[in-house]
Amino acid sequence: MKIANYKLNSVKNRLIITSLIILIIPSLCIGLLSYQSAKTELENKMIASTKETIEMTNNTIDQYIAPVMRDVDLLSSQITSSSVDKKDPVTRSLIEGFIAKHPELELVTLGNQNGAWMKAPDPGPQNYDPRTRDWYIASMKNKGQVNISSPYVSATTKNMVISVSKTFGDGNGMIAVNLDLSKLGALLNQVKIGSRGYIYSLDQTSRYISHPTVKPGEEAIEDYYKDVMNNDSGVISYDKDGQKKEGFFTTNKMTGWKIIGAILVDEFSEASQPILHKTMAVIAVALIASGILIFFMVRSIIMPLGLLRKGTSSIKDGDLTQRVQLHHKDEFGELAKDFNDMADSLQALVSEIGETSMQLASSSQEMTATIEQTEESAEHVTKAIVQIALAAETQSQTTDETAKAMEEMAVGIQRIAEAAGTIVDSVLKAKQDVSTGSETIQQVKEQMSNIKISVNESSTIISDLSQSSHHIREMNSVITEIASQTNLLSLNAAIEAARAGEGGKGFAVVASEIRKLADQSKTSADSINSVISEMLAMIEKAGQVMNNKVTIEVDKGLLVTEKANQAFIEIARSANDTVSQIHDISAIAEEMSASSEQVASSVVEISTMSLASAGHTQNISAASEEQLASMQEITSSSEELARMAEKMQKVVEKFTV
Repeated sequence: MKIANYKLNSVKNRLIITSLIILIIPSLCIGLLSYQSAKTELENKMIASTKETIEMTNNTIDQYIAPVMRDVDLLSSQITSSSVDKKDPVTRSLIEGFIAKHPELELVTLGNQNGAWMKAPDPGPQNYDPRTRDWYIASMKNKGQVNISSPYVSATTKNMVISVSKTFGDGNGMIAVNLDLSKLGALLNQVKIGSRGYIYSLDQTSRYISHPTVKPGEEAIEDYYKDVMNNDSGVISYDKDGQKKEGFFTTNKMTGWKIIGAILVDEFSEASQPILHKTMAVIAVALIASGILIFFMVRSIIMPLGLLRKGTSSIKDGDLTQRVQLHHKDEFGELAKDFNDMADSLQALVSEIGETSMQLASSSQEMTATIEQTEESAEHVTKAIVQIALAAETQSQTTDETAKAMEEMAVGIQRIAEAAGTIVDSVLKAKQDVSTGSETIQQVKEQMSNIKISVNESSTIISDLSQSSHHIREMNSVITEIASQTNLLSLNAAIEAARAGEGGKGFAVVASEIRKLADQSKTSADSINSVISEMLAMIEKAGQVMNNKVTIEVDKGLLVTEKANQAFIEIARSANDTVSQIHDISAIAEEMSASSEQVASSVVEISTMSLASAGHTQNISAASEEQLASMQEITSSSEELARMAEKMQKVVEKFTV
């Protein structure tokens, strides 16, 4: 199941399978419809030919029977019953001349109500009474009309015959002529329908007049002959001798006989077999030729897609040096060019980000080192202030140690001044480094904004490419619709040409060629539509990558630089506060120096100044603690900036430029 899904997930396999389905199904449908149409047309022609053969047979029977009936009608008016009683020589010569004129007759018989008779040729003495014969009885019932009897065995010749009879003019006798059915059957059996079909006939009483395998005079007892007897014409379907047959019948108006043309149903299929073989051969050749064409067409699509896929895979893995070498003059060539341009832009962008992140890391390290020095100086200041506070407390407790305390205070004031100067220099340097770092961060921010603009422009280009592909697919749909309509029109034209028969063969060939061209156009249009769908999927995927991955990473970079910039602003603000506080410390130190000079003049003032110094030292201690806290915050911000720079550097290291 997984292998099947993998094969279907391949663009190559989907193109081949879709093209083969589009090719094979219409080809088989067209071949089947063409074969079925030709088979139906052939059946119609065979049926029409059978009906024409039946009609010709009907006319043949008319031509065979009509002269006999006409001459019997004429001869009956020239003979009287008395001439038969007398066996008149003139009458003898008339009937002998009649049979000589009609070689298809085997016997001429004259008979009257007295039982007298005459025959030609003369059979000699016979115990024969014409009044007992069926043909005599039927003719006497229909006086003045020419009658045709059912088949019977001639008493004279012992052959199966039918009689054509009519009464004399005086109504007291009649003339009858015998037609040998073997001669008529031999004539009808020469008629063939198809390769194994034949003609046979029945009289009004369902007895065979002629049949290739049934003796004349036998009764047709099958049920399906009831429809033949009850209708003047029509079609019957029946099984005989294990074979399915169709019988087309008509009624001979002169005799009332049923003329039936039987044809085997298998002959319809046998006659259409050559058409089927030719149709399958044409379909096979068309499938082979189209398969070769599909192979090269799919190959021309898959190879560029493979190159593009290899290039995108390299960029996905971080290798920005790969380029797609595709110089086609089509959409794939344009897509490859756009891909290479995008890779160039990304390569330049990542290089600039890498350089900027390295500068940022270096600046953050320098700033961290400077801040550590400032923090260390602040700790020294705090320790000195603590010592001053202890000295002030000692001075307030005893005036005896005033001199010693003053000396210690002078030393402390000197240290405070020196420390304050050092702190001012360090803070000013840190402030300058912070300004440089802030400018660098601003440059990074501007560069990240430019990156975002480039990404948005790439996304816009991909969107425009998607819209162009949609327009191409719409135009391709119009081509497909035109091809379908052309195919339908060519099929209608082929049908009309087939109906036109021989005169429409040339038009049928043209219609067939048009239909082939329409099929090829539709196949090509469907293949193009499938390729465009795959391109749209790839374009949408590229757009998603641009919007979801690159844009997010750029936004993260902007956020990081913004945080770094805010950190530098906080550092600068803290540095300014530190400078202000150090100036306050210097002012306090100067006041302490002035107070120490006044101590010499008055011990009383020493105690007062000691109390004042104690208060001032508490303030200085609080300010020192605040400065130390600010330095710690600056240190934390610089460490955060260093971590951000390191993170940005790791992101850049993923790409090979």
